[in-house]
Amino acid sequence: MNLIWHIIKKDFSHNRLAILLWASSGIWVVLSGGIPARGSWMQYELMTVCVITHGVLLLALIASIHQEDNVVDLEGFIRTRPIAPGRLLSAKLGLVLTLFVAAPLVFFLAQKSFEPVASWAPKLGTIGSNLTFIVLGASAVAACCKNLSRYFLGLFAGLFCFGLLRLAFSSLIDTTPLGLRVLLHETKFPLIALMFSGFWAGALYSIYYRRRLLVAICFVAVGVAGSALMSDFLTTPLPH
Repeated sequence: MNLIWHIIKKDFSHNRLAILLWASSGIWVVLSGGIPARGSWMQYELMTVCVITHGVLLLALIASIHQEDNVVDLEGFIRTRPIAPGRLLSAKLGLVLTLFVAAPLVFFLAQKSFEPVASWAPKLGTIGSNLTFIVLGASAVAACCKNLSRYFLGLFAGLFCFGLLRLAFSSLIDTTPLGLRVLLHETKFPLIALMFSGFWAGALYSIYYRRRLLVAICFVAVGVAGSALMSDFLTTPLPH
């Protein structure tokens, strides 16, 4: 446990300025109500910069935390500082889930504490599951890459394939039973998060415990394909 806590403190300390900027930009965006539809040019540009900064830093920080002790680069880590895979993965996931899932949910609850529970409670599960999905997906890609440039290249490739697959899967919509489509629309994005977070978890297990990069990449690819299929079903309007 002491080693896990040591890794968490080390990773947090090395990224503390970026974490502070990420948190500040996110809080500013939420409290300001997001990008304004109307207003001065300066307000629009400032809020746009904050939104982009918050999103890019989220992805970059996840990569930085996982690649601080890179399991792909055997020469630089495994042979010089052997650490049990369970402890290392627990430290990495513990930090990223606390920062990028638990902390935003706590902020959401604090912001909504004076509003009726019925108005925000249904959103809590959706926000939590979607954040977990994003964090685990980015973590899986980061763990499979040696550096930040390959990580962002991997994310771009994943998003590009996601878009192409959605176009390819669109032809399956009309042949799907209406009852199944209604069920998918009712469950919405938590269904994607729950079903396909398992593939991100499988990728992390393969790379941290087994050191099998190809298997981890296959898990990521299947997760991207499955997410594209489910997302296409969810965003296509139901027939009246």
